[in-house]
Amino acid sequence: MTAPDHSAASAAATRWGLFAVIISSFIVGVGLGGMSPLLALNLEAQRIPSLTIGLNSAMAPLGVIVGALLVPRLLNRCDPTAAMAGGMIVSALILLLFGLTTDLLLWFVLRFSFGLMVALPWVVGEAWLNAAVGDAKRGRVMSYYAIALATGFMLGPAILYLTGRQGLLPFAIFAVMILASAGPIWFARRGAPDLQIDRHMGAVGVIWIAPTIFVAGLVQGLLDGGIFSFLPIYGARHGFDDALAALALAIFTAGNIVLQLPLGYLLDKVNRRGMMIIAATLMTVLPLFIPLLIDQLVALSVVLFLWGGVVWGSYTIALAMMGDRFKAGQITLVNATFVIVMEWGNLAGNPIAGVAIDLDDSYGLILYFVGCSSCLLLTAIWRGVGRD
Repeated sequence: MTAPDHSAASAAATRWGLFAVIISSFIVGVGLGGMSPLLALNLEAQRIPSLTIGLNSAMAPLGVIVGALLVPRLLNRCDPTAAMAGGMIVSALILLLFGLTTDLLLWFVLRFSFGLMVALPWVVGEAWLNAAVGDAKRGRVMSYYAIALATGFMLGPAILYLTGRQGLLPFAIFAVMILASAGPIWFARRGAPDLQIDRHMGAVGVIWIAPTIFVAGLVQGLLDGGIFSFLPIYGARHGFDDALAALALAIFTAGNIVLQLPLGYLLDKVNRRGMMIIAATLMTVLPLFIPLLIDQLVALSVVLFLWGGVVWGSYTIALAMMGDRFKAGQITLVNATFVIVMEWGNLAGNPIAGVAIDLDDSYGLILYFVGCSSCLLLTAIWRGVGRD
């Protein structure tokens, strides 16, 4: 094979690798999107107390945190394809085990183990994308990834609606989906980048170098916990019926999906830190309109749609900034640290948001959203446009 032919083949393998990671992320997103309500509904049907359900749910992010800590060491022992595919296969088997037992203690172990395994495709997949794509197209590729993941999360509950929660069938369907997500990754193994770790850098060091990126991850986790758990409750306390409260969350999620593509193109044209400042500003300002427009459904829908786009968009921007700032030998450690910070935010978000909404029905939750987002805004401004 001549040098140009080899170069063309290498470029094709890289493109297929990017496509495979995005497709696999979509399939995994469907499985994860359906799994969370499936487990919660089954525990509720067993009359398990809400506190216990919440503690069981917390096992997954704890597992992700531990798994993300182990990923850098794992990638010094095996290639990215094996790490991702292995995590998907074991995750699928664990999900199937949920459907074969109702033992609550075992569910705690399974939930932690599931998070541990899911961390592998999550951390490695994002590191793969950042290491394989060039600066000129990074924004678009990350937006495709964000769209795939968000769409998967949205379709998962819809599939659960069709299958119902009872029996082994829904567990088997979601397990098969997660198992199938390993296929594209395995076939794309020739396009996998080298993700071995530069041992001269630690987690604290990368946070110090680029704090805006990690504050964005923390805020994303804090907001996810508050929005998806308590935004429907906020609506219900202001006169929304169940269908309207669910619609409000669906509109927010639609903004997540629809606005990522134009955001990705903008990220490849303008200063990415400037985009983070704009997104953080909108994340801080837009929630303030929710109490004012609670009786004006059209205007409220516009606010929720835009807010959904910028909240999820801050995650996309952070991933693009990560690829700009760190080299391939650093990117896995950086992404693992990012995921850990985000999951700590997710763990803290639910209880803090719950306290906030109980303190004041009208503004407690809103001020929680504004406070979290303003931390990102102030950090991005403090670091200055063009710093990292």
